[in-house]
Amino acid sequence: MQEKENSMEKEKNIFEQIKKANDKMPSITLQNKKYNQVKDRIVAFRSVFPLGKITTNYIESENYVVFEAIVSDEHSNILSVAHARALRNKDKCYERCETCAIGRSLALIGFGTSESIASYEEMEDMEEGSGAFTDIPSKELLDRFNKLTNTQKANILNLNHTTDPKTIKASDLEVFVSNAK
Repeated sequence: MQEKENSMEKEKNIFEQIKKANDKMPSITLQNKKYNQVKDRIVAFRSVFPLGKITTNYIESENYVVFEAIVSDEHSNILSVAHARALRNKDKCYERCETCAIGRSLALIGFGTSESIASYEEMEDMEEGSGAFTDIPSKELLDRFNKLTNTQKANILNLNHTTDPKTIKASDLEVFVSNAK
């Protein structure tokens, strides 16, 4: 019983530390919404988990650069895993994709999520059309996706290693939605 109470107290303390780190984190406004840079999320992570680890892995893909980012505490307990995808033929696509995966993984823990899980770098890619977001699904396609059953939507999102259908290439999402039965 005492062990469980100590664990809960430790988690509450970590949550409070994350909140304090977020309060100190600068943000940048894009499209009237505040976003945090990945570098600032990393600084916040280090303030709470000074001996924590951020590991990235490159995942083979034919047309895309895909990175997985794993964030662990000082005891190698995995805190989060996230992925990012970008077109292969873009300038610095490997570096940008890796940065976005790290930003998403840190966001899943709670670093820099006041208004969005997306980082400034992801949104910058979206605005510039230089990253994974060069083929954005239309509102009509997203409406069709939202009309699918929860199981169909979950399967599509899982296959694309995302929680947001807007991050799936429009032509890919069209195929998945059209084939969902």
